[in-house]
Amino acid sequence: MSSSYQPVVVPRDRPPLDQPHGRPSYHESYSAPDGARGTAPGLRRSLRARWARFARSPYAAPGQVLMRGTGAGVVALVAAAVQAHDNPGVLCPLRRFTGMPCPGCGSTSVFMDLGAGHVGAAVLANPVTVLVGVCLLFAPLGGGAWWWRQTARRQNTVIAVAAAVSWVWQLHRFGFLPV
Repeated sequence: MSSSYQPVVVPRDRPPLDQPHGRPSYHESYSAPDGARGTAPGLRRSLRARWARFARSPYAAPGQVLMRGTGAGVVALVAAAVQAHDNPGVLCPLRRFTGMPCPGCGSTSVFMDLGAGHVGAAVLANPVTVLVGVCLLFAPLGGGAWWWRQTARRQNTVIAVAAAVSWVWQLHRFGFLPV
């Protein structure tokens, strides 16, 4: 059996497919000598240097906590505004179609209640989500390093236990489990 491989020859009078009309591509026309791409390679280099200096500073972990907290706060305020303007109803597909809550039920309510300033209602909606949120918020201060030092088996066990506790809480909250 013989192979009939023939190399494709591109005539030199045609530009390559990524360079129409023989002009250099966008990135080639604005490339810096060090290979940085974009319209302002000096700006990109400057921002990378600033971020690297910030990451090595003693303010890096508190800064990350502040950025995470600000992001979560914005999401909570938007969720509360959406809830106040137009109640979307039940968002969980399992609960909507079966009437039974899932372990994550109440997580959206946590954000909506926190955005409305109802901390107690947020904790009652799903205490596991609140605990996980607080852990993720403060992970840059050292807790995140502890998590990644754990074996995959231990991480999976912690996640499974948290999901089981959350589901039992939701079943009790919606009246499926008596006191």
